[in-house]
Amino acid sequence: MSKQSRNRILLVDDEYQVLEAATRILVEEQFSVVACSNAREALDRMQDNGIDVVLTDIRMPDVSGLELLEQIHEIRSEMPVILMTAYADLEVAVDAVKKGAFDFIIKPYHPDYLMHSIKKAIHYGNYLKWKDNYKLYLEDIVRQRTQQIEVEKKRAENFSRDLVERLTTIA
Repeated sequence: MSKQSRNRILLVDDEYQVLEAATRILVEEQFSVVACSNAREALDRMQDNGIDVVLTDIRMPDVSGLELLEQIHEIRSEMPVILMTAYADLEVAVDAVKKGAFDFIIKPYHPDYLMHSIKKAIHYGNYLKWKDNYKLYLEDIVRQRTQQIEVEKKRAENFSRDLVERLTTIA
């Protein structure tokens, strides 16, 4: 990953050691990391709107990672959110996916798996941005062409009216 593409990762975990270790891994891979120790702080930082991916623990005091996932998707429905947990529970994983989690990581995780998941989420986010931009581009093209058609339609109507007037005045 190039140094110019400093994607921003919002990292949320109530364990300082996890925040520190994950931050170190992500920074080594040239990501910009916004580290938060709880969901409320994370939601405040989401308002910056420069976040590309959220990586959050599930089990946290006050607001769980699943609740945070839902709140984030209320703000930005397409935000890739990766959930982490030290407690591998199939029901929680299924619930997380149903609620829109992008991925689910079991702690302790291998740094390569973490990076693979983060990069996959960034590619997904970039695809969504490209798709939105392309949709806007196509809408603009349609708007321009519609305006051109309206102009040509008026010209054709004026020409037709002029032609009918000339033909009726000659006769």
